[in-house]
Amino acid sequence: MTDEQIKELVKKIEPFFIGFKADGKSLKNSNGMEICFREDWKNKTIVSGLYAKKRHSIGCSFEKPIEKIYKDIRRRLMPEYHEDFFKNKKENIERTEAKELEKQKLLALASVVGGELSYNYGQRYSGNSEYVDANNASIYQTYQGLYEFQITLTYFDAMRLAKIIKESTFLEPKQIEEET
Repeated sequence: MTDEQIKELVKKIEPFFIGFKADGKSLKNSNGMEICFREDWKNKTIVSGLYAKKRHSIGCSFEKPIEKIYKDIRRRLMPEYHEDFFKNKKENIERTEAKELEKQKLLALASVVGGELSYNYGQRYSGNSEYVDANNASIYQTYQGLYEFQITLTYFDAMRLAKIIKESTFLEPKQIEEET
């Protein structure tokens, strides 16, 4: 089949797939699901469900009547593809929300130290390449979810900070909250 014949087939099968719209050689819906129709290099006709965690494809003769093609896709492709697509979509949403939460934490740290969020392509601490960059300090998040501070100080400022740290280690958590 030529590309034009496949596009024509997709237009004909569109009414059977409620909620899907024909777009070239694919059927797409508002949830992001996409069913792609193609012919491989061996002239084998393939129908694939895209954007799931794994590849879902079936061989399907495009010479059959449209209703039989639809039933074949619905029976052999859609159940596993549908489940895998939405599982993958949920995981992507959760991952995006977790990244956004980590970004908000870094922004909060940046506001406290008077810094800004920066991006480092060579980040050595985690998959998150964003970090806080302040005048004399940088704050990175580690793989364990902890934060590592890098501070550049003069000798006298280092001595003052060492004294503050020494004094604060003997304070109870309640006392530290009251002093800040």
